[in-house]
Amino acid sequence: DIWNATNMLEILREIETYYPADNTSFLLRGHEGLLPVVEQGSVTSMASKLVPAFTAITDLPALNDYNDLNATSEVGPFERWQNMIFGDAERMSANKVFLNEDVRERSNLVIRLHSTATRVLFTHHKEAYAVAYLENGKYREAWGKDRIILTAGINSPVILQQSGIGDADYLDAIDVAVVHNNTNVGRVVYNHNGITVRFHKNTDDEPSAYNSDLYEGGAWLPNPVDPIERDVLSDDFRTTRRVQAAAINLGDYMDLEFFSLQPRQSGYVTIRDNDPLRAPQSSDRIFLGEDGVYEENFYIDTIRDYCCALTDVFMGEDSVPIDTEYYMVDPPYSMCSDTSDLRQWVRQHATVQAHDWAGSNRMGTTEDEISVCNSKGSVHGVTKLTIADSSVLPQINNGAGIALKYAVALNIVKEVVAKRH
Repeated sequence: DIWNATNMLEILREIETYYPADNTSFLLRGHEGLLPVVEQGSVTSMASKLVPAFTAITDLPALNDYNDLNATSEVGPFERWQNMIFGDAERMSANKVFLNEDVRERSNLVIRLHSTATRVLFTHHKEAYAVAYLENGKYREAWGKDRIILTAGINSPVILQQSGIGDADYLDAIDVAVVHNNTNVGRVVYNHNGITVRFHKNTDDEPSAYNSDLYEGGAWLPNPVDPIERDVLSDDFRTTRRVQAAAINLGDYMDLEFFSLQPRQSGYVTIRDNDPLRAPQSSDRIFLGEDGVYEENFYIDTIRDYCCALTDVFMGEDSVPIDTEYYMVDPPYSMCSDTSDLRQWVRQHATVQAHDWAGSNRMGTTEDEISVCNSKGSVHGVTKLTIADSSVLPQINNGAGIALKYAVALNIVKEVVAKRH
């Protein structure tokens, strides 16, 4: 099983070089990878107030390295974020990290710029042999001898559908030649939707001097609706982390962003027609149906249990105040006792189509009636086509996703390479 915890930990360690703020060597983190993960060097005065406030309302101690293996299923507030940056401000993209100068000089690598992949090409025996793409508006084909590997992320289900893998009836209706009928492509998509609550703050708590510090303090928190929650797909218990809180210092205000890390509600993505350059039709269906109502109540209870309670702690309702300059203003504190008004506010302010799609090409067996590929990323119903991105994940991860996306791709590609030898 290439997805067991031990193997995935080794993959993540292989990818990163971790730079803790106090220069302490953490044994469970990577130190020789290409991806720099830098812990914030300073704790801001705002973060130093927010963390004890979260501890006061949750009884959860502050986390040190929240990406340590021993903390990955834990909850609690923290003062420092970990960023993938170089120096003070340059965010490390996959291009900067993995397509470095040494890699670009390899004789077996060709990079096509100003190009857009449109579909995978198949033989009459459903064997993938090439990728069609447009380069500066001109049609091109890139042929693969052993295997075609698709790593288009949120666009992977779109390319599959344009290639003829999807709902046969729908593809036929929009004049896409059907290669393999699989109604699961793009049918289930999970996302980290969110909502932002604004607090008035003490203006003496100045923003971080580091340009890379978008967030100053945060927390991983349990589900305010149901602390012990079962996974609706597998009936397994979900991990404790259900809420991500991230604080932004805006001078006069503090914005607390809350993200739903393990949503029950899912969305979809499907192509509109056979034009590969036309944007697909998609929706997170954030508050639709029974699961949508659950997510709506989740945000209402998040505001009450965390934001309203934070205001009480900052103001010192039951103890010594932390800082009376901190209190929620949008939604106003008066809404804490009005479910109807809070529900309306949540519907108007929730972030839809957020930033972390997963599950649109779910891995599984051909008999489970929900999967698109197997556990090694090989697409069902065709040969020599592998998906190596987070679209294969059965469920979305319970934290920031970029490092995991790299790990998923590397894990699958290692398997592909191993089969060649």
